[in-house]
Amino acid sequence: MEKYARAAGFVVLCLCLFVGPVLALDLREFKNDIHYSESAHAFGINSGNLIVTEGDSLLVYNIRLEAILSKTLKPGQKLEVAENGLYYGIITPLKSDDRAGPQLQRIDIYDKNDKNIWSFDGLAMGDCHIAPSGDYLVFASGTEGGFDWRIMVCNANQTGAMLDLVACKEIKFASDGSRFVIDGGPKGIFLYDKTGKRLKALDYQQGFAISATGKYLAVLKDGTLTTYSDTTVLSVDSTVDREIVAFNINEKLKRLYYVAPYTLASINIERGVKVWDYKMESAKYRFTSIDLSMDNRFIACGVIVNLGSQVRKDERHPNGYIYMFDIGRNFFRKVEFPNTNWTPGQPEVGFWPDGRSILVRTNDRILTFEMI
Repeated sequence: MEKYARAAGFVVLCLCLFVGPVLALDLREFKNDIHYSESAHAFGINSGNLIVTEGDSLLVYNIRLEAILSKTLKPGQKLEVAENGLYYGIITPLKSDDRAGPQLQRIDIYDKNDKNIWSFDGLAMGDCHIAPSGDYLVFASGTEGGFDWRIMVCNANQTGAMLDLVACKEIKFASDGSRFVIDGGPKGIFLYDKTGKRLKALDYQQGFAISATGKYLAVLKDGTLTTYSDTTVLSVDSTVDREIVAFNINEKLKRLYYVAPYTLASINIERGVKVWDYKMESAKYRFTSIDLSMDNRFIACGVIVNLGSQVRKDERHPNGYIYMFDIGRNFFRKVEFPNTNWTPGQPEVGFWPDGRSILVRTNDRILTFEMI
């Protein structure tokens, strides 16, 4: 008996060494009162400063998720908010005696403390994309799907630089604002620094991501993921999913994490090889978003499930989930929450900078879960 007991103990020890320590971590929903209509927008779910806009109003929440500022626009004004929720702009039409001339506008940029930090006059009608660094914006005006776009970098010092680009489908910034990428649709993908200098031009791609400091750029085309370090090809991986829903590039770990509809995967961006993947347990479940914790230990994914024929037709709705993994692929938590509508990219998850909370954005509310 003693021999068998020692053998069993040895097996248990080996298993513990193989799978690693058991994570004693759970998620508990924390009640808050951040609700809004389906026409509202929320920005900054992982920045520590949340901004919710709805029509002509703006509400700002601090890191404790306390409402600290409420603002209503004047007639004719328009709001623009940086994706990280740290800056916002109020666009005001400028008065002109020339009624036949183009309508110009002014944008005033505010920080999270509601301080007007800079302004830019004389913009035509169009969209202003505020950089996460708050010191410049990218102005874009044109016809959706057309090749008549005018795109300009506008700086805090009132200087501007026109870009030699006639198409614009999407604009993404590096988290520090040092670089940005413009998806020109069939015209290709274009990488710029914050001054408007073009650093790289690629042909049409089906998806792309830029890392926090702009050091890495990843592009997806026909199931091949190509990663660039600065502007040089670093690796090529032809084993990835053909459709990728969301990317997350971690510069410290030198990993690219992505979610496809039914897959979560980790890619070594220096070697261009898949480190691991996790396949969804059922075709009813789909990944929608991904974020990494600030200590690089955990991965949170947004998941949506179609209840379909399991419930009465008049009661059908898409449930939402948080799927939690450690950085080595171990799946250890699944938390359900109500989700009232199908919206691309939602539920969207984000690790809050307090180090213990995960925020979830749905189409009509912000949910908060505490890691305990």
